[in-house]
Amino acid sequence: MPKVIVSTCGTSLLTNTPDSNLRQLLMKTANYQSKDFLTEEKRQIDSHINNIQAKLTEMTLTEVKKISAELNGILTYYQDQIPTLKGTPDTHFILVSDTYQGVKVGEIIANWLTSNQLLAEVIKIADLATNNRDNFRLAMSELINWCNDTLTGFRDAGYEIIFNLTGGFKSVQGFLQSFGMFYADKCIYIFQFSSELLTIPRLPIKLDIEEIIGKNLTVFRKLDDGFTVNKNECNNIPETLLFYLENEDTVTLSEWGKLIWLQTKKHYYQQELLPPLSDKLVYSEEFKKNIKDLQNRPDRLELVNLCCDKLSRFLESQTTYNPKSLDFKPILKSPFPDSTHECDAWGDQDAQRLFGHWLGNGQYIIGHAKRARCERLAKGLH
Repeated sequence: MPKVIVSTCGTSLLTNTPDSNLRQLLMKTANYQSKDFLTEEKRQIDSHINNIQAKLTEMTLTEVKKISAELNGILTYYQDQIPTLKGTPDTHFILVSDTYQGVKVGEIIANWLTSNQLLAEVIKIADLATNNRDNFRLAMSELINWCNDTLTGFRDAGYEIIFNLTGGFKSVQGFLQSFGMFYADKCIYIFQFSSELLTIPRLPIKLDIEEIIGKNLTVFRKLDDGFTVNKNECNNIPETLLFYLENEDTVTLSEWGKLIWLQTKKHYYQQELLPPLSDKLVYSEEFKKNIKDLQNRPDRLELVNLCCDKLSRFLESQTTYNPKSLDFKPILKSPFPDSTHECDAWGDQDAQRLFGHWLGNGQYIIGHAKRARCERLAKGLH
């Protein structure tokens, strides 16, 4: 079975140096972006980075394991040898901080892996640094998005997902251990000052989604889709699932809230046509009746619900929000006499559009759905 190995990555590859002055400089600039360095500071650090990368290419596997915690975990998992290429190669993702040093270390590790015929990619998580709590939490939410968008596809394709938490910052390791219960098949560590591999399998976690999500479904949908949600709308949601913004009156999903929501969202979006998130959006009775024919195509029903969520936000934003995936626009020649506008429900397979018009009270009503690439109506939709 091919594997995806996700490795947390720190900067110990650089800081394990006997030069105390250089070590102090590395610590001082640990959270710097390229633009933050003084010229001489960057020259010294770049020289050190180049030296480390050159030395790494000449080292034995035993020496590599000693200098890099991240590669120590990977090589120990591979039983101290580079795996021979048989079938689909393993894929490595190196998670790095949003800092100059973090990205450079990730690149060194990825280059070493690719030079040994392994697939490797550096993943930089926006705002991930260790000097600001709020930015760190936002970065963890972004990391959850990445896990959901990337790792779910690999799992569906038959890959085993492994989190290598031997290297990196302890704060990130702690979060990834929790995320691993949902996205990884196992997490691996190397005990400090040891060569033993510790493996923690995925636990069979089952969430009480009806109690947590089902009773607050509309609020979770709004939080996920970027609506402004007031604190008093979230009274029945545990505070650990929420992140209070600076003014304390509005909230968004915390990293844990997003984790739980993404585990359950598909369940609700594939069951039935969900009610609009905005009072400005209306579904015609004909539209609601005919959408029921998508019950045997749950993936398409999910896309219709996502489209209607976007359309709700579009209407609430007074038409300033119009992503390409929605593409709300007027039509010059409508297939339906009462329709003046359209938007995209989905663009693949039998690409589908939703047609509607404005009502006199400022509301917008969806009345029809039709295949975008075919003149005849999709079966059961009108």
